[in-house]
Amino acid sequence: MRRLYRISPLSDVNHGEDLSERTRQHPEKRAAATPRAVGAIRMQHSLLEDVQMSLCGAQVYSAFSEHVHGGKVAFDPQFRCCGELYQAKGAEGIAALETDARMQRKAGVEVQVLGADELRRRYPSFRFAGVECGALSLADREIDHHAALMRFRGAAEGLGAVYVNDRVVGLNLSGTMLSAAHLESGDLLRVDTLVNAANCWAQEICAMIGVPVPIEPMGRQQFHYGTREPVEPIPAMRRRGAPGVRRLQDGYLSGYTNREQPRGFN
Repeated sequence: MRRLYRISPLSDVNHGEDLSERTRQHPEKRAAATPRAVGAIRMQHSLLEDVQMSLCGAQVYSAFSEHVHGGKVAFDPQFRCCGELYQAKGAEGIAALETDARMQRKAGVEVQVLGADELRRRYPSFRFAGVECGALSLADREIDHHAALMRFRGAAEGLGAVYVNDRVVGLNLSGTMLSAAHLESGDLLRVDTLVNAANCWAQEICAMIGVPVPIEPMGRQQFHYGTREPVEPIPAMRRRGAPGVRRLQDGYLSGYTNREQPRGFN
């Protein structure tokens, strides 16, 4: 990527910039993480910086057309509230949940810590077996991530950005500064500032200049299903070490990441 400084606001993007469509592999992005995501804007994080980024994201997407415009087609990210319930058990888990909730409230997020009996009353379709309490935030949102991505792209193209369907295969260093990116096609892109947004492949990009980063892909199993009987409206539900569940279209999505499995692609 050449001379890409900031995405928001898009008026700051310089005309005539080149943006590498993908970074390392699969230019069509079939293997990228974003097309497989659910587009959640979570408020319940353990790091203040993550909470602040989510709050900023909520502000942007709640008035998306004001912040991102200029494309030929105005894709609607369908910004909507969904809520999130993070569950815990045991003294250590409950203490961590309450500590996080205090930090989130201080940052401006409305979070309630509810006992298991109250959770069962609110969501009677769930037993909450082994759960002692949960932190509920109704401010968590969702978006259509693909529509948002296309809106950003269209707006950038409207301002003169050029997308290059290619792969980065090498980087040039001038002292401690990046000066150019080699593409698989043989082209060379001179850069002032290069943004590594390669997600699961970010480690490979950093390795091109000898910079180790602790970024590795992890496998996750996900299942999309329906229910025989209607279920009351529910927030996204998460619990460390157990499958989560959230509404997705006309059904539900559950997923689990086994953190004991080796990192990397398989």
